[in-house]
Order: sequence, then structure tokens, then C-alpha cells
Amino acid sequence: MSDKIGTNGLNHIVKYKNRRLYNLTASKIITYNEIIALVKNNVSLNIICDVTKENITKDVLYDVLVKTDEFKNKLDLETIYFGIKSEK
Repeated sequence: MSDKIGTNGLNHIVKYKNRRLYNLTASKIITYNEIIALVKNNVSLNIICDVTKENITKDVLYDVLVKTDEFKNKLDLETIYFGIKSEK
């Protein structure tokens, strides 16, 4: 894999206001498909919102799940209902 891993084992990514994701570790724009490849290669991610400086890793990974063709057809309706109902 061509992406580098940061010295502390994380790939640091910033999500900018224009919704672009920039991998600070590899110094390049990164796509959802590249995020999938990193996760599949057991690379840990730290995704920060440029505006609020909040850690949004969970939010971005959720977007990857629901917005990429690789995953959106794997979630059946029952699982989606379960997820919504179990949220408190």
C-alpha cells in the first residue's frame, strides 16, 4: 500500500468545509474508497473537522458505510431498523 502510516500508528485526516478529506500523513486528498482500503489494511484513522477541530472519525466511517456501493447494499432493511430502534 502506498499510503504511509504516521509515527504513532495513525493516519491523520482532515475534513475541510468543502467536504474534501485530506490525508495529512500521505499529503494528499483521500477518497472514501481509499479510506476503505486503509481500514481493510488495519490502518487506524484519526479524522478531524477543520472547522470545529472535533474528532469525526466515527461520522466519516459511517458515511463510508452508507454512501459507498461496496457497503450500502450489504445492510439489509432489518439491520437498519434495528440500528434506529436501538438508538437512545
